[in-house]
Amino acid sequence: MTLINRIAEKRIYQNLKLVGYQIRANRDEPLYIRLDVEGTEATDWDHTTPDLPWEQKETLEYKDGDIRIDGAALPGIHRFSLTKTYRETETTYLQLHYTHDTEHPLNNRLAIETLTLTFGNRLRFTCTDLTCRSFDANTDNAAEILIVRRFRVDGTVFIETCNPKGEWERVE
Repeated sequence: MTLINRIAEKRIYQNLKLVGYQIRANRDEPLYIRLDVEGTEATDWDHTTPDLPWEQKETLEYKDGDIRIDGAALPGIHRFSLTKTYRETETTYLQLHYTHDTEHPLNNRLAIETLTLTFGNRLRFTCTDLTCRSFDANTDNAAEILIVRRFRVDGTVFIETCNPKGEWERVE
């Protein structure tokens, strides 16, 4: 059950099904998290449904070094997006944007065994068995070559949160 409490609308959604999600950000900016859900059962709150207290927490941001390949920080990633859909088939793609550098660890890399995205030491995504599906290079107006690599996650995606004791717990 999901409760939506907006100023002009208070709705209760039941029997929702997660059909996909996307996490994306530019470096040094807040994460954008979108959950795609399906469901048809929604009702208005009645007068007996209490208002839920709002607890504001620190906004999660994407910082350089938050993405790691096999434990080593992946530097220079300007933008990323991780998109998963649960339709006819379960499909996950990771897209990475970075400036061309002859020494960049992604150069000529067609597969990644394990990649982790950790944000604010509170939220972590671990992807296994990634395969490069596309590569694109463009020149921006500053004459930099911008690389976009898109990887399909052929293994698993684990989502973990860090509890107050500092222990990572898998979200099921």
